Amino acid sequence: MNPIHRLGFALAAGLAAVLAGCIVPCLQPLFTGKEGIADPTLTGSWIQKKGKGETIWSIVHNAPTNTYEITVLDNKGRKAALNGILGEIDGERYICVQSDPRSSLKNLPEDAAWFNWPIYSVILRVESTSPDLKLTLLDPEACPKYVRAHPESVAHAWMGDGNGSENDDILVLSARPAELREFIRRHANDVFTDKNVLEFTRPAPASVPSVPSVPSVPAPTPAAAP
Repeated sequence: MNPIHRLGFALAAGLAAVLAGCIVPCLQPLFTGKEGIADPTLTGSWIQKKGKGETIWSIVHNAPTNTYEITVLDNKGRKAALNGILGEIDGERYICVQSDPRSSLKNLPEDAAWFNWPIYSVILRVESTSPDLKLTLLDPEACPKYVRAHPESVAHAWMGDGNGSENDDILVLSARPAELREFIRRHANDVFTDKNVLEFTRPAPASVPSVPSVPSVPAPTPAAAP
């Protein structure tokens, strides 16, 4: 059985308010670059459907590193920069994202603020990329519930009193990438639900301004023959 470790109080106090009830953070990524895959249908601009205002995600594949560069921009000009690696587990696609260490953690979009903690990765299952993009996060209720009932299923830690009780606010998955993938492979149906879904649509094509019509000029009446 994997031991349940207690995280330092300072770390817990600093992050609990942001992370509670939103995500299941991971101390290590689900994939590394060598396991990454490319999917051209994922790239481009996406508008988040249920955000606070209009939030645009721009996703670019970086071929040399086999990673994705993700920029999140809201309608107030606030921006977040993320890095992601896309991979497959038993035919299902997942993307693991983490804050770009070069980006600022100030003035973040509200819809992406909980992604931006550089020490954590966040796992999303890619449900579809056409015509719309649908991503499902690890469920912050179902996943802790499952791990409490099956503590040997994955290495983990708790932000709270450290004993895995219902009073603990946050589950942190501390497994290594290969162990994390095995946990997802075995228990995806137990830890992903339809309650924590991000949905996006493509921006509408830019409308082409109509060209004003030129008023027709009546043809001159031929002069009568003398």
